[in-house]
Amino acid sequence: MMFPRSFAPMIMLASCWAVGFFSPVDNVTAIETDVLYWSWNKGDVYDVQMQTQTRIHLKHVLRELKYHSTTTIDGVLVVQSLSAQGIAEIHWTVRRIRLDNGEGKKRISIDSGGQLVADELQPAEKSLLASLRPLLAKTFVLRIDRQATLLGVQELKRQSAVAADRNNSQPKLDVGEPLFTADGVKAAFRHVFVSFPKGELEFQTIWQESKNPLSSPMNNPIRFQYQYRGLNAERDHVFGITGKYTFADSGEQSKVLKIDQEQISGKLVIDARQNYVKRVDLELLLKTTAGQGTDAITTEQSDTQSIAIEKK
Repeated sequence: MMFPRSFAPMIMLASCWAVGFFSPVDNVTAIETDVLYWSWNKGDVYDVQMQTQTRIHLKHVLRELKYHSTTTIDGVLVVQSLSAQGIAEIHWTVRRIRLDNGEGKKRISIDSGGQLVADELQPAEKSLLASLRPLLAKTFVLRIDRQATLLGVQELKRQSAVAADRNNSQPKLDVGEPLFTADGVKAAFRHVFVSFPKGELEFQTIWQESKNPLSSPMNNPIRFQYQYRGLNAERDHVFGITGKYTFADSGEQSKVLKIDQEQISGKLVIDARQNYVKRVDLELLLKTTAGQGTDAITTEQSDTQSIAIEKK
């Protein structure tokens, strides 16, 4: 979906893969102190499914636009090695991606696991699918410690992949490619590898998201806070998540963008028996106004994201 240039800044400010989202926190019970850690073992395999649903409504005195999309990504994390210091080297690969954007004649719906020659695919869908499939062959190497701190991400370059990059004449995707760059991987796992607090964790303990040395403030306009809620019925640790936008303090920006309403909240669930993050549910509700008078553009955006992880 294409937006006029005047709408583009609002889309960029309102959109973020690593946004906050909401899901009601389960019934929980208080427990005695505990210590959080991720139990890494060489050979461990984690199936991961990420789903993001976005709805954007832009209103101007002369026109209005509505946009919605659903992205579902299936991938796998495999622990390749574990150092004496407890730092795991993990390979992340996307196995399948499904996109469903727009509606009516402008709807684009693709599945990387589907048949490329399917008669029902539109030309735009065939082109997008053909561009996606080579990207699915990428593997990223993550370095993570036992406190779930992401220490580094880099793409694993194979000789065949390097040669393919040099000879690849296909146009680049204009969809952000969120999981096919190192920065995209960092953003996608932002609420999974959350840097657990050190020492004993008590009921209602609160900790702030640490500043990620791998990213700049411009790439992370939202800062998050986590609060321990106790154990749920499945004996999992449950944490509430809240967040707040921290746009750069610019006098010029304050004249351009006004935040009318924001709600960023959700939950993080950790398997207390096998010691890993098993689920994240998040929601962002944001309403902003850009410009003044007849030039004002109002944007209402709702993003919901779920991440489900299963240790095999």
